[in-house]
Amino acid sequence: MKRQIFLKASLLLVAGMLAACSSNDDNIEDDGTKGGKKVDVAKTVEFNVEFADYNSDKEVPSRAACDQANDTLYKKLVKVSDKILAEVTVKRDAPNTMPLAKTRALEDGIYTMIAYQGTTYKGETTGTISSGVFHYLGNKALDLEPGTYTFVLCNDKVGRNGNDITVTAANAATALIGRTTYTVPPTPAHQKVTFTMKHVCARIRYKLTSYMPILKPAMSYDTSKPIPTSSVYHPGTDTWTATTTAMEEHPLTCSGGTKADDNDFYNAYCDYVYLLMPTVASNKISFDLGDENTTTYNGQKFRFPAKWLPASLPLTPNSSYTFTFKLFYRFLYLYQDGNILDASYVMPNYKPIAVIVSQSKHLAVALEKANNGQRVQWYHTDNHVNNMNNVYYVLNVNLGSSYGDMLGYHYTWEVNTGFDNTTRKGDNQTEFPAFYYAGHYGDELAAKHITVTGPIAGKKWHLPSNGEFALLYYNLGFGEPLNKMYLSTYRWHEKLANLAFTQVGANPIFADWKDDYWTSTEMRTYAVQGYCAGHVIHEGNWQLRWTWYPKHETQCRVRPFIYYK
Repeated sequence: MKRQIFLKASLLLVAGMLAACSSNDDNIEDDGTKGGKKVDVAKTVEFNVEFADYNSDKEVPSRAACDQANDTLYKKLVKVSDKILAEVTVKRDAPNTMPLAKTRALEDGIYTMIAYQGTTYKGETTGTISSGVFHYLGNKALDLEPGTYTFVLCNDKVGRNGNDITVTAANAATALIGRTTYTVPPTPAHQKVTFTMKHVCARIRYKLTSYMPILKPAMSYDTSKPIPTSSVYHPGTDTWTATTTAMEEHPLTCSGGTKADDNDFYNAYCDYVYLLMPTVASNKISFDLGDENTTTYNGQKFRFPAKWLPASLPLTPNSSYTFTFKLFYRFLYLYQDGNILDASYVMPNYKPIAVIVSQSKHLAVALEKANNGQRVQWYHTDNHVNNMNNVYYVLNVNLGSSYGDMLGYHYTWEVNTGFDNTTRKGDNQTEFPAFYYAGHYGDELAAKHITVTGPIAGKKWHLPSNGEFALLYYNLGFGEPLNKMYLSTYRWHEKLANLAFTQVGANPIFADWKDDYWTSTEMRTYAVQGYCAGHVIHEGNWQLRWTWYPKHETQCRVRPFIYYK
C-alpha cells in the first residue's frame, strides 16, 4: 500500500516538472516577452479615468504666489497710442480643481481604448465612462498576452488613420487623450489602471485691463505663418505631426469691460484660441486689440497689433496661457534735465522728479511730499481777521471761482500778495511753513543727490492753489466736475492717479485715509472763522473732499508744484 502511494506521488511530481518546463520554454515570444494564455483586460482590469484640466501637470503658483509675479513668463511695457501705454504680461492659467462636474463630463460619448506594445498595435475596444470608470461596450474583447503595454484612451472627438490618431481644428477644444503603461500579468486579480485624460491642444487668450471702463472691446486673431488645421498623434512615440496647415484670421468674441471688479479694475476678455500641436506661438500668432469703436480713459480710442509674444513660450498639449494688456494712461514726467518723457524712459541715474498735470500750462506736481511728508501749519499763529493773500474767495458767493485759481506761484513767491507787500512766503519758514517747504523742495532733491539741470535749473517750486490742485484731480484721476456745494465729496479714479506716481517708484499721492494737503488759496468764511486756507482731504472709497481749515490750528501735508517753462 505504501509503495502504491509513493509511485503515484512520483508520477505527479514528474508531470508537474514537465509542465513547468513546457511553460518556461515553449511560451517565449519572438520579442523576448513571456507569453501564455491571453487575458481580456477590458473585463479583468478596472480602468479608472481622471480628468486633468489645463496646466494641472504644471507647477502653477497659488494666488498668493501669483501676486508675487512668480508665475510671470514674460513682461514688457509698450506704447499703444499717444495717450495709452500697456504693460504686457504672459502667465500660465491656474488649473481648476477637479469637481464632480468635470468627472461627469467624461461620461458622455464613446471612448476607444487602444493597446500598443512598443510601436506595434495590439488591439482595441470601445466603451463609456461612468463614475470615473471605463466600461466596455458589446462583446469585443481586448485579449492580450502577459507583457508590458502602452494603453491610449481617446474620446469620440478624434479620428483614426491606421495606428495614428487624427484631430482637426474643429475638435481641438474638445478632443481628449489619455496615456498609461501597464504590465499585464498571467492572472490579473483586482488590478486597477488609471488614465489621465488631457486636452490635445494648447490654448491662449487675451485680456485687457484698465483703471477706467473699456467700451466696446474688440479683438481679432490672425497668423503670420500657416498653423496646423489637422494633426496626427503617434501613440507609439507620443509625438505630433501636422498634416494640413493654413493661415488663420477671424474676429473673437469679447466680454466684460464695463463693470469694475473687487479691485476697481475693468477687465475685457476674448474667448480662447485653441491651437493644435505642433505650434510655435512666438513667430506665428498675433492679435489685434481694439478697433475704431473701442475706447477707455474717457474716450481715448485704441487699436494696436499685439505682436509681443515671448520666444520661449512652451506651447504643449494641455497648456493654457493668458496674455494681459494692462492699459495705463500715458502719464508724462518732468525729468531732472527738463525733458518731458513717459514712464518707459525710467533708467538708472536718470530720474523723473514730477508728474505733468498740464502740458498747456507747463505745470507739474512733485513725485513726493515736501518736508519728508511731515505735516506743517499754513500760518504760524492765530490771525483769522486779516487776509494773507491779495485774492480770496467767499463761501456761498464766488467759491466756484476758486477752482480756477491758478495763482499758487504768485502767493508763494511774489511780495505784493496782500500780507505786508514785502514778505515772500516761500522764504518765510517761521510764519509760513507750508509755503516754505513747498518753495524749498529743490533742497530735498539735492539732499537725495538729484541734480536739476537744463531749462528747469533755477525754477522754483510753490504751494499749489485750488485751481492748480484741481488740474491734478482732473488730469491724473479724471475726477467728476467740481460743481457741488462746498464740503461735498467728489469721486475720482484714485488708483489711476496713484499709478502716475507709483509706476516710476514714488509713493502714491493719497496713501492713507484722511490723507490731506494744503492749498495756497485763501477764503473768507463766516464771521467766527474769518479767513481760512484751502484744503483737500482723502475721504476714502476713491473720493476727495474740498474743504477749508483755520490756518494755524491744523497741520496738513505739502505737495509742491512747479512751472517748468
